[in-house]
Amino acid sequence: MKKARNKIVLAVILLASLAAGGEYYIKTIPSFHTDKSPQETSDQPGKPANSKPKLAEEPTLIKFTSQQAAEEYEAKHQIELIKVPLGYYKTRTPKSQLPPDQAIVSVSDNLQYRALVIPNDSLYSQQYAPPITSAPQGWDVSTGSASTVIAVIDTGFGLNHDDIKNKWWSNPNETGITVLEGGAPNCTSRGLPLDKSCNNRDDDGNSLTDDWRGWDYVGNGTTGDNDVSAGTTEPLNQYAAHGTMTAGLAGAQTNNGTGIAGTCWLCKVMPVQVLGDNGVGETAEVAAGIRYAADNNAHVISLSLGADGFDPLLQSAVEYAQSKNIIVVAAAGNSGPGNMIYPALYPGVISVGATDSNDNLASFSSTGPQLAISAPGVSVRTTWWQATNGTSSYAYASGTSMSTPQAAGLAALIKTQYPSSTPTEITRWIKNGADKVAGMKGAVRTDQYGHGRINLHHSLTNYSWSFSSQASYTDSSLTTPIDLANMGAGQTVWLVVRATNTGNITWQKTGPNPVRIGGAPPLERRSRFATGAWITPSRPATMEEASVAPGQIATFKFPITIPNGNGTFSEYFNLLAEHYMWLNEDVGQHFVITVKDSYTWSWNSQAAYTDSSKTTSVDLSNMSPGQTAWLQVRANNTGNATWLKTGNYPLRIGTAHPLERHSRFATGAWITPSRPGTMLEASVAPGGVATFEFPITVPAGGGTYREYFNPLAESLTWLNEDVGQFFPITVK
Repeated sequence: MKKARNKIVLAVILLASLAAGGEYYIKTIPSFHTDKSPQETSDQPGKPANSKPKLAEEPTLIKFTSQQAAEEYEAKHQIELIKVPLGYYKTRTPKSQLPPDQAIVSVSDNLQYRALVIPNDSLYSQQYAPPITSAPQGWDVSTGSASTVIAVIDTGFGLNHDDIKNKWWSNPNETGITVLEGGAPNCTSRGLPLDKSCNNRDDDGNSLTDDWRGWDYVGNGTTGDNDVSAGTTEPLNQYAAHGTMTAGLAGAQTNNGTGIAGTCWLCKVMPVQVLGDNGVGETAEVAAGIRYAADNNAHVISLSLGADGFDPLLQSAVEYAQSKNIIVVAAAGNSGPGNMIYPALYPGVISVGATDSNDNLASFSSTGPQLAISAPGVSVRTTWWQATNGTSSYAYASGTSMSTPQAAGLAALIKTQYPSSTPTEITRWIKNGADKVAGMKGAVRTDQYGHGRINLHHSLTNYSWSFSSQASYTDSSLTTPIDLANMGAGQTVWLVVRATNTGNITWQKTGPNPVRIGGAPPLERRSRFATGAWITPSRPATMEEASVAPGQIATFKFPITIPNGNGTFSEYFNLLAEHYMWLNEDVGQHFVITVKDSYTWSWNSQAAYTDSSKTTSVDLSNMSPGQTAWLQVRANNTGNATWLKTGNYPLRIGTAHPLERHSRFATGAWITPSRPGTMLEASVAPGGVATFEFPITVPAGGGTYREYFNPLAESLTWLNEDVGQFFPITVK
């Protein structure tokens, strides 16, 4: 007999919909639209679970120059050819064994394509969740395994439900033939064959008698009993079916021509009852249920329950399960924006919110910065149990309770496919594989949707990365590092990014989904630093290695060209599997590039005068030692920086051929023997003309000289290359 307790109460997180469209929230008794004809069958042929693609009987396709050439080749080499569309011929002879012939145009593998796995369950067409979460494509990768166990910790269960009765986990230490038996009630007193499941003994030594199929912690006495069936105290209470509903979404028997498709087809469901038929339980029972699942080697724990307050005992139980590398998944709550609840708020728990068939946030779904993921949770088709008469049926239900077992089922699929994966990795793959729905407005994560709505296929074939290192070099040889903090317009440098493969898929350099580096954020951003060597203006390069297995490092190297325009830029990049998906969220990898103002010039005019008044021109081809002349150089500003007479980088003219040459024509009026003067104008904008005027004194000694000059932005840079400006001076 069930006993009530007065401790911390944890209520079932369930929001159910009436057939008429009404909605009921926590602490009300919901009504469900149920289907009382679960036995209807489908006329669609099913596909066996885990069926593998067959090799093509004819592994090779050949194209010849003509039909006659094909016939001659067949006769000559005694190789059977079968004509197929598009002018090809197929043969059973492998490519490597084909005799060469000039008549062969091309040879390729003959691959066999197949439809994706679609279950034949009679109510599958009424389930919107599998299609939008790419479940069929995910099931083509994995349908789970009977050795993978999802512990559903909930109310009681419809143990004889047609769609779940073959999916319940059995305790291996409490089942099997035995000669030992405790007192009645035992196997003998009940007329059953002697077995550990009914011998009234604690065969596995966990202080629970005959817990061969889970445990009911709200059952008889203080320790409960081994009867986890629903409706033993309140069969009319709608919450009595809650455990059946969540168990079905996690692991209903699938591809069996009946009912719905569970998320993990082949996984076993461990039934652990911690809530009564009224949907209410207490701290100790819930914590004990979590520890029971952990001690009995569950791989995933699904918790469609919660309470508003922090509970150290429950947190301890969650941490205990996590210490055993168990993935813990919990409902975010049904209290609307904000208001997330425990245990979803505990660190490391995959907290799940709810979306509808259009990927909109459910109005009731609790949100917050701790939200990890979202899953369908509005009018979800699932299993239902009529406890009053023991009838299998189906219902539409809403709530984060319904979202949670789907995420738990996904975690179990990943664990099956990658047995050595850790909870941290599985959590990352679920988040990284999620679809960024429209409501996220381009963000990689929001408090409303977490990292997005689950996508089974993407998470099972997960591409994700972490930053390893980066560097910059003067050229493609990567021998000389360069400081990106002092770049000039037109300059080309090579960047290198090294990335660690943190996903579960080997990256390939070629093939249908080559792994490349691209501009971000936003994704597909066209970079101002792109060069013609890039694949596209938003796609710098493909990785250098032919393949990079999980845990290994890929290298991306590519050139950039510095554009005109000064400033400091943070140039971000992200990785993508081309034609498939961008790898997980932006990891923050970027280069900080500081571009100097573009200082360039072209020659405009030059002149020479007898003195600073510049009224009388002088012939520089007939100069005498000691004679003074005034030179004038006019320069066009062809860059993008405004030239300034004063300030940090005053525009001056200096000697050239070579730069900083001490001139024999210098006078005391020069700034230095290599720096005649500063421009006359206060500022010269791009496109303007600057004037430089300065005296020279002719030295002793005859001869003809070419006196070269070039502008510079003092303390920053000499203006572009020498443009050939000089004065020819002949000394008598």
